[in-house]
Parts: sequence; C-alpha cells; structure tokens
Amino acid sequence: MTNIDKLVDLVFTMNRLTKNGLENEKGFPSYIQLQALSFILRQKNPTMKDVAKYLNITPPSTTFLINNLIKFNLVKRVYDKNDKRIIRLNISNKGKKELQAGFAKSRNHLHKKLSLLSTKERQDFISILKKVSLLINNK
Repeated sequence: MTNIDKLVDLVFTMNRLTKNGLENEKGFPSYIQLQALSFILRQKNPTMKDVAKYLNITPPSTTFLINNLIKFNLVKRVYDKNDKRIIRLNISNKGKKELQAGFAKSRNHLHKKLSLLSTKERQDFISILKKVSLLINNK
C-alpha cells in the first residue's frame, strides 16, 4: 500500500468518524441531509441540479433527498423570479435549527475523539488539513 493509498484510507476513516458522530442515534437529519442543508444555506437558493452536483449524487437521489427535507419542513421550493420553470431551494428556520443542532452534535463528537491527540499533534493536523483543503479547492 502506497502512502497515497494510506492517506485516502485515512480520509475515508475521518469521514466515517464524522458520520458516526451524527448517526449513532436514530434520528433526523442524517449526515447527507445535513450536507444538503448546509449547501442550501451557503449557496442561497440553489437548484436541485446544484445540490446533485455538490453532493455528487444522481438527480433521482437528489429528488428523494430534497423531498424528505421538504416533508419535514426543513427546505422549501421557491420559483425563480425571472423564470418560473426554474425551481430553487430555500432552507427554512426549522432547517437552520436542525443544521445548527447537527453541527453541534458532530463538533462534540469530534472534540471528544480529537482531544485524545496532544496539542502538537492537533496543531500539525490542522496545518495539514488546511494545506489539503487549499490544494483541493484550488484544483
């Protein structure tokens, strides 16, 4: 196994660690639902296509995901002001509250796990994650 393979495996492990912090208990919303809510909040009225592209899922999967968020009053469909054929998504106040609660739960879970690292290890980890983030975002 190469060093790159090990890094990829560790990225997946970190993703599972984050998910486990949210999905240990049965409840709502799920990890992918929180990702969608976060994207909708940040992008301010994206389309379903925007959400599908961001989450890297198929249009039918996106429809299923968004329909569930709408069913629980976390997201609303809004017709575009300039073109009524375009439907945009808007996060509701309830959706914002669920997103905050989900992030708090995830943050607490990760805090418990990452507090096992020494101060130096945490600083190194932050530095590396920042660098990786810059590399990924600058493509």
